[in-house]
Amino acid sequence: MAGQNQRSNRGDASPLFSAVGLFSDAEKYLDRGGLAALLPPLVQATKAHGAPALELWHQRYRLWLAERALKAGVAPDQVRPLVAGIDLAKARREDLVRYALAQSRLAPAADALPTLKTALRRGAENQQASVALDINMSRYLTGLGLRTGSVVSMSATEPPALPLFKGVFPMRVEAWSGAREWVEAAGKAIPAWIGTAGVDGDLALQVLAIVALRQSQLGLPDAAGTARELSRALGQLDRVSTPTATLAVAVAEKMSVPVESAVIRKLIAGGRLDVRQLAGLVQRASEVEGPAAALALGESALSYTQNDDLLRELEALARKSGDEGLLRRLNGIRAQAGEARAKFEAPSRTTPGQRISMSLRR
Repeated sequence: MAGQNQRSNRGDASPLFSAVGLFSDAEKYLDRGGLAALLPPLVQATKAHGAPALELWHQRYRLWLAERALKAGVAPDQVRPLVAGIDLAKARREDLVRYALAQSRLAPAADALPTLKTALRRGAENQQASVALDINMSRYLTGLGLRTGSVVSMSATEPPALPLFKGVFPMRVEAWSGAREWVEAAGKAIPAWIGTAGVDGDLALQVLAIVALRQSQLGLPDAAGTARELSRALGQLDRVSTPTATLAVAVAEKMSVPVESAVIRKLIAGGRLDVRQLAGLVQRASEVEGPAAALALGESALSYTQNDDLLRELEALARKSGDEGLLRRLNGIRAQAGEARAKFEAPSRTTPGQRISMSLRR
């Protein structure tokens, strides 16, 4: 018996003798009709009674099941009952994203858009505070199979939101009958949500970047316009995280709709861009605004990085401009950066314990 309890479905590391594991295994052997017939008994057999916390877990299981069923090609009419009556007020971000994904495939784009906005609401990752796992809840979660990699547990650290949203937008217009309309509608709606009350603007900007890329991949005519909205929104947000700014600038550059120089300067001043982007941005500034503007832009970045590619680009511009004084200063910065890197990379003769002890005495 102990050996049986250790058996797993190799596809997603789910215990085979769990609701998640059983469905994952059934996907290998049943056609769409067979999987559709399996949904009602799985939902009924796993239904929770009497404990609100257990009901929230069952809701999460239904959303996971709906996502997998749709990916397996189960007919929408067979999947709709799984998401009926979902309590969005208490759902976490992961659940809201799964709900938006389901509705994008089960409803017209206009009707599904509010679910996407709900998934972008501020503070959703803090919903459903961690709960103590008593023995009954532990058994229930084991039976569902939700204490595995298949569905992230509520008591675990919230996963990054961006990977969750990637699956909401298809890479092929043939993904389902309304795929094109859904991606087009999202590109039009999200810019209006950024900056509004209740919406996490930083996250919405990330999702808009995904939509712009998807539109470009799908060959949709709206792609350039969405990229321009992305650039505009980036400049309007008062606060933006480094990952979001880095993503937005990269997408805009990739789609040949570069972010305005004033916005780039603001981001550099706040240290909000990945240092690996800086050399390319300085090069583009040189092409568009001239070497002097590019040098000013690059020098402002030297306050927080001595990235080798950036220094190389600035040195090339200094030579081109004939600024020998700047070139000498840049050479000095490069030498200092090299010395610091060598010291950092050199093996230390002190143990970690000794280093900690020395740092405490300073």
